[in-house]
Amino acid sequence: MRSPIEDIAAIAALLKSLAIPHALIGGWAVVSWGYLRASEDIDFLIELPAPGRRGLLSALSKGWNAEWIAGGQDDPIPGMIKAEPKAGGLPVDLLPTRGRADRSALIRALAVTIEGAAIPVIAPEDLVAMKLAAGGGQDYEDARRLLEILSGKLDAARLSASCDERKVGDRLKLIMRGG
Repeated sequence: MRSPIEDIAAIAALLKSLAIPHALIGGWAVVSWGYLRASEDIDFLIELPAPGRRGLLSALSKGWNAEWIAGGQDDPIPGMIKAEPKAGGLPVDLLPTRGRADRSALIRALAVTIEGAAIPVIAPEDLVAMKLAAGGGQDYEDARRLLEILSGKLDAARLSASCDERKVGDRLKLIMRGG
């Protein structure tokens, strides 16, 4: 069984080989920016037009049991690809971009070296905005911790613009006041 870091590197390499724009998001992105916490899966944001889906699923089939989730009325993330590693390990969710904010965040992703591999990771300003938009308890804690850990290192204008773009500027102000 590979480590989560090895799976992150393998997925990133696969996506790169297929020329699929991607960046690490979710709990492992939070870890990459300095807040150590457990995560039960690996999340990547990807820009994948429908015609590319079959090729990605085929490429994933070598090491993962992968399926495309069309989504339904109650599914908050339609079009996601879920992949379970055949050799054991954490599941991988490949989440499609949904709108301009996601596509812009992908463009601004930064390469972070994780155990020798350069992995595109969503910039911390965009990650805070994404976490505030997700709105769960762990998401708010992640956003709060990132703001704390990266205090003075974040681009305040970019952070504000990212939050405004996702319509969570009020949540940012609240969390920055300690709420």
